[in-house]
Amino acid sequence: MKDSAKQNLPPGTLVYTGRHHQVTPEMTLIAFSADHYVKQHIERIEDIESVEGVKWLNLTGLSDLEPIRKIGDFYGIDPMILEDIVHVEQRTKIELGENYLFAVFKMIYTRKDMADDAAESRHHFNHEHISFLLMPSLLITFQEEPGDVFDGVRGRLSDENGRIRTRGADYLFYALVDALVDHQMEAMLTLQNDIDSLEASIVEDEIGKIEPLYHLRKSLLILKSGAMPLQETLTRLIAQDTVFLSPMTRTYFKDVIDHAVHLSDRIMMYREVVASLFDMHQTNVSNRMNRVMTTLTFFSAIFIPLSFLAGFFGMNFEVFPSLHYPYALPIFIGSCIGIALLMLGFFKWKDWF
Repeated sequence: MKDSAKQNLPPGTLVYTGRHHQVTPEMTLIAFSADHYVKQHIERIEDIESVEGVKWLNLTGLSDLEPIRKIGDFYGIDPMILEDIVHVEQRTKIELGENYLFAVFKMIYTRKDMADDAAESRHHFNHEHISFLLMPSLLITFQEEPGDVFDGVRGRLSDENGRIRTRGADYLFYALVDALVDHQMEAMLTLQNDIDSLEASIVEDEIGKIEPLYHLRKSLLILKSGAMPLQETLTRLIAQDTVFLSPMTRTYFKDVIDHAVHLSDRIMMYREVVASLFDMHQTNVSNRMNRVMTTLTFFSAIFIPLSFLAGFFGMNFEVFPSLHYPYALPIFIGSCIGIALLMLGFFKWKDWF
């Protein structure tokens, strides 16, 4: 569903719908070949053409629309594609144009937020919209904010012995998508550890609050939104006859699809686990309440005859047998204690507690 800021606007209108409005746009260019590597910040799109080799342009910050418009004008990008770049609620997809391949993915990776108590620290997912424009010798990526999951790829590019240096932009595109899936797998493993730990606590009935379960379910939904569409999207990509992917790169994408299928299966399995944990937590809460009600019922049952005796001997009659008997009060107290112990013994004999 489109953001309210985009309502009643014509198609192709650029409106950034994310929340990172304070990020200053920055363009970083990496150019490489088998025998050279250069990394630099650029101010003008025209400067890209003066650099040799396979190029990767990374634009960080989408709130300022001017750099995106300049890229679109310089490379002849359809305005509808540019609209999808800044519309962060766009679904995961891949579209083939005449001169480029366009892709939208969700970049998900973990960060650990420490609570006041270190034992209550939780893992949270950083969820970011990221777009790709793939051309014959150029790959352009668009990120919402600084920080990503591509440091490993950058390290391989800077290594003069790295195999990636001898490949084209399509292989670089594969490497970045593979990094996205790998970090989603890492996020799934982190979430799996949190689920296993919480499951042990619930089984031992050591957790009283339901907030951790809601946190896990929300994290699973975030991971599902990014990971589940990958299998279908990448399968359609390698099935299409496109000049933007070499036969070797298509083979590599099959491995990414296998990882995506495995990730989807794990997500579905742990959705069932979390749902079961909700039921188990509610059962524990009901059992605790039943124990409380059982204890209160025992007290009530014990005090019923005692209340009867207190009411009976508290009646204001002028003539009352044993009223002036010197041992009446100790006998009454002893009788009450005896009745209470007798009832407790009966409850224990019936194995009611």
